[in-house]
Amino acid sequence: MIDARIPNARRAMAALGLALLGIVAAAPAPAQQKLNIVANAQGSVNYIQAVAIASVLKDRGAIDSVVSAYAGPQIWLHDIDDGTAHLGMPNAVDAMQAVKGAPPNYRRPNRNLRLVSVTYAILNGVVARADSGLTRLADAKGQRVSGAYVAHQTCLDISTAQLASVGLAWSDVRIVPVQSSAAGGEALKAGRVDVNPCAPIGQTILQQAHVEKPLRFLSIGHDEAAQQRFRAHFPIGRPALVPRGSSFGVADDTWVWQYDFYLVSGTKLAPEQVYAVTRTLWTSLPDLVRINPGFRDMTQASMVDRSATFTIPYHEGAVRFFKEQGAWTPAVEAHQQALLKELGG
Repeated sequence: MIDARIPNARRAMAALGLALLGIVAAAPAPAQQKLNIVANAQGSVNYIQAVAIASVLKDRGAIDSVVSAYAGPQIWLHDIDDGTAHLGMPNAVDAMQAVKGAPPNYRRPNRNLRLVSVTYAILNGVVARADSGLTRLADAKGQRVSGAYVAHQTCLDISTAQLASVGLAWSDVRIVPVQSSAAGGEALKAGRVDVNPCAPIGQTILQQAHVEKPLRFLSIGHDEAAQQRFRAHFPIGRPALVPRGSSFGVADDTWVWQYDFYLVSGTKLAPEQVYAVTRTLWTSLPDLVRINPGFRDMTQASMVDRSATFTIPYHEGAVRFFKEQGAWTPAVEAHQQALLKELGG
């Protein structure tokens, strides 16, 4: 209450001040920055997964975001490092290569990249048309095979490893240059190639191709010797057996390569926003799986790589959240500090 002894003019000024304070108190908090989530080409598994992340962030966390498609992570990871993009989902190898600036995939070190969460593990195989008569990956010798991957060098590494797992090299096949994994699927659909490596199980473009002409996935080599040949070209991941009939094109129990994908950000995105993103994913995993079953293996426990084999440091906003949840272990902290030391920070 305003003191009645204050002169009228002073009482009026005091009342105005109180009114302004009320307006400020009632004003909403500043809106969060709209996030730009970058991904591979439309139709790729990576793009579909990014759209699911964006949907959950908006619906469950009130975090507005937009997904932008690029040819491959060698392009969009630079944008995250620069701060012109905010989130992306590279695989563990791409993240490591980008941070280090490993040639030929990356033209410079991207030292600002940080891990927000481990997300899903992709099943990457080799596919051909079912009517091609090809039943083994070794049958690809002399065939037209998607290759080069000028905008998606990770696919070149994986494809090289897939061929090597059965004792083949690029000199054993006829290379048909494509830009990316999705472009390889397009080439198979159009009949320009006979065999398409770097082919994720469930990829949209492959599903479309399968409707027109059935496809068949071909097993990669998976014994110890084959794994050694594979890891010489793509060191992250493990062989996985996909049961017959569990997806289109899987006519028999089929061996593929499985590896983790990350949700990454950059140090230029505020810790408060990364904290909010991490919290939203942590509390909304059932919604994420409902939107896209490809996240079904993602759990709260798996968001932090407790095996301490993650390839880039976690973002400080994510670290803060995981520590609050008791998910940040001494082993994870030790690996985090080792990675930061490598980056000079």
